Amino acid sequence: MDGLEHVPSDGEGKRILLSEKLTMALLIAEKGLSFQIVRASKLLPPCDVLNTFWQCGVDDAGTGVTLHWKPFVLSNREYEMFFSRCRESMGLLETARLESDDFGSWFSHATNTSQRNR
Repeated sequence: MDGLEHVPSDGEGKRILLSEKLTMALLIAEKGLSFQIVRASKLLPPCDVLNTFWQCGVDDAGTGVTLHWKPFVLSNREYEMFFSRCRESMGLLETARLESDDFGSWFSHATNTSQRNR
């Protein structure tokens, strides 16, 4: 299918095509422990910061399981679709830079934000 996957309708009868990168990003968001921080803080890093995470190629999945993937970056359009899908599965999210230019410091800031909001 030339790197595209058919997915269910978007509710308006249209078919949506997802790139392999976007499909991988959604799977990582579902299985990876880093996205528990996103769920708890209700914050998602901006595209450039999130792309530093995708480029690392690894995340914990819990119970001794590690996710590995070929590093990639999402385009702005793919990021918009990713953000929309994450809101569907995680509830209302906001994009926030949190004074960070890389995923490591962003996730640390988001963890602190999440703990203060409890």
